[in-house]
Amino acid sequence: MNASRYDYLLPLFCDTSNARLHYPFLRGDHVYATNGHCIIKVHHEALGLEYSTPEDAPNPDDIFSTSYSQNKEVGQCSADFLIKNFSYLQHTFQCQEVHCPNCSGSGETHCHHCDNSNPCKKCDGDGLVPDPGAFPVIELVGESINFFERLYAPRLINKVMQVALVLGVENIKIKNGPKSNSATLFCIHDVEVLVVPLTKSESEDF
Repeated sequence: MNASRYDYLLPLFCDTSNARLHYPFLRGDHVYATNGHCIIKVHHEALGLEYSTPEDAPNPDDIFSTSYSQNKEVGQCSADFLIKNFSYLQHTFQCQEVHCPNCSGSGETHCHHCDNSNPCKKCDGDGLVPDPGAFPVIELVGESINFFERLYAPRLINKVMQVALVLGVENIKIKNGPKSNSATLFCIHDVEVLVVPLTKSESEDF
């Protein structure tokens, strides 16, 4: 079976340091992945790979409760909005870079005819080129993000942003949970992501 775009998204939400959360898992008709601070939900028919249901896998049915469907949508945003409009944050939008295969990261190539070294044309002498992997790595770095009256860790909003960019989704629908410390639901086309907001003490220590 061939992996789909959705399969590439799931590992972004796993916690490799926790055996129970190390891999995506199947529950009912959906596959989930979580690190304990955010969780993604994808229908199994959108996936190209098969997933199992470990005995110790968490049950997220209560987390994705009907309370979110009853709550009113608090707003919409886009991946571009997340990147461009938090001007008070220090942020970067870049592809992950790797050593240039043409010069092995030295930034120079050696001519065997004249025995001279010249700047590598593939990397312009930088020694680095964009990672040819499936998707770019998007980073939003800075203080806690405050929008729609909730505070979030940038590393978690980064994951929401990556989902939108990978799926090519323009609008992200947002629903807050019933309480101020409840997870916020981000609806990105046919994918749902829950993100736990920061508490006041966490945002001060962030």
